Amino acid sequence: MKVSIVVPVYNVSNYLRAFWSYVQKQTFRDFEVVFIDDGSTDDSGSILEDIRANNNKVSVYHKPNGGLSSARNMGIEMAKGEWVAFLDPDDRISPQFIEKLVLMTSDQVDMVECGYTVVDTQGEKLWTSNYEGNGVISSEKALRWIFHPQYYWGGYAWNKLYRLDVLKRNKVFYDTSLKNNEDGEMNVRYLCVAKKKVAYTTDALYFYTQGRPNSITSNSLKDMNKYHSEFLGVIKMCRTVKQARCSFLTVFLAERYAYIVYKRHYKKMKNLGNNDVLVSMGQEINEVVGKMVKMFCFLESIIKLGKL
Repeated sequence: MKVSIVVPVYNVSNYLRAFWSYVQKQTFRDFEVVFIDDGSTDDSGSILEDIRANNNKVSVYHKPNGGLSSARNMGIEMAKGEWVAFLDPDDRISPQFIEKLVLMTSDQVDMVECGYTVVDTQGEKLWTSNYEGNGVISSEKALRWIFHPQYYWGGYAWNKLYRLDVLKRNKVFYDTSLKNNEDGEMNVRYLCVAKKKVAYTTDALYFYTQGRPNSITSNSLKDMNKYHSEFLGVIKMCRTVKQARCSFLTVFLAERYAYIVYKRHYKKMKNLGNNDVLVSMGQEINEVVGKMVKMFCFLESIIKLGKL
């Protein structure tokens, strides 16, 4: 089996049959689909059973609700492919999504990623990457692109292929304590243990739906603690690159990114009146970010304001 597509499912009955139709249209055929029903309370579970009954490429697992990370982790355990893709069932994929990513795999590559388009719930395009390019870079350069993007991929999970062996051998699972930024945190840990390179294309092969109701992701985003959770994820990312003894530049960019997120979320949290959390965030950032990076960010903000 070349590719395992892991799909966490929570109350997305309105999207599942359409999602399955996109999977069936894939031009590359050596794949399996591992659906993880994360305690859905709508008809998602029964729809998945209907899909499984007519397709030998499909396996379905039902579990109590544990969140997005918990569902993906179960998918990693159950997957059998050489490569793993993590897709969301309320998004769309190009018919060539798997084929084009697989064509970029090789013995020298541990991750493959592509560009994407953001659409609204009606399928109308909101944003797409306007960049053009393909290439192969080191895993550490890919790390730096998370903290200071060459292309606007961020640390998303759904536009990538990961080696299942690298995930399992290094115990790289999603952090279930995070309700936000779990993708970025996992990607940083993965790239820190990946020994080989990262292949990429800017072709927009994935269509991410923004503003969707009742999905695993949007439920967590509605939580008032999402800013704190994202901040904690960034702190963990920063600590990971330090523990992995990454280069000075990578650590510098990670600290800069953490400090920018801290300053942005500090304002949001202050408006919510969470003083205890603000104190905790201040302590965390002082432990992780050095004075040089703070001064750099200060000068950077002054330059942007045109005061220097």
